[in-house]
Amino acid sequence: MSPNSTRAFAARITGDEAFRTRVAEDPRAALAEYGLAVAPGLIPDVIALPSRQELAALGFGRKPEPTPPEPTPPPPPKPKPTPSINVQLFDPS
Repeated sequence: MSPNSTRAFAARITGDEAFRTRVAEDPRAALAEYGLAVAPGLIPDVIALPSRQELAALGFGRKPEPTPPEPTPPPPPKPKPTPSINVQLFDPS
């Protein structure tokens, strides 16, 4: 889980009572909604979540920061114009 996904998950269990209930009753399915597939046995079938106040005190009630856009690379430098060459032929005859 990325840091933003983790914050989004924590913010949701802090503010969404229906989601809190789903997480407590079936944590594996709730984590799967966030793209985290967990092998059976790593997470219990039912869990007890920290209170909303405990999560808020840890700063988890905040919405995740928006991901900044990727910086646009500068355009490639324009090629320098080739100087014109003036060639004069000299015929000494």
